[in-house]
Amino acid sequence: MFVIYEQYQYRLKRIKIPRLSKAIVSRYVTQPQLDLVAPTNNTIVCFRFRTIETAAEQLKALNTEIMLRLQDEGTAVISDTTVHGEHCLRVAINNHRMQRKDLDLFLEEVVRLGQEIFAGGTTD
Repeated sequence: MFVIYEQYQYRLKRIKIPRLSKAIVSRYVTQPQLDLVAPTNNTIVCFRFRTIETAAEQLKALNTEIMLRLQDEGTAVISDTTVHGEHCLRVAINNHRMQRKDLDLFLEEVVRLGQEIFAGGTTD
């Protein structure tokens, strides 16, 4: 039984979770407002919501607000970080129950919130 469990864990870590990370990256091609900040490893994706001609400090504030709202709404628990001097959002994909539709919802919410915050609106 332990061997079967180990094989299952190996499959999750080596096959499913990296595929989900790649699924996020593939969405950046269709979402011009999302900017991949660093190469993706098997489980971590660093990106940011961006707008045309927005200063770095404004982008940092915008992305921080997106992160906080996602957490407050219960949509996702993500963190922020700085990569090569650029502030970004950090997604760690570790849950074996996560599906592609969960990632699609997450990215849709990031874009929706980013647009709302940038326009000066609220989500309430």
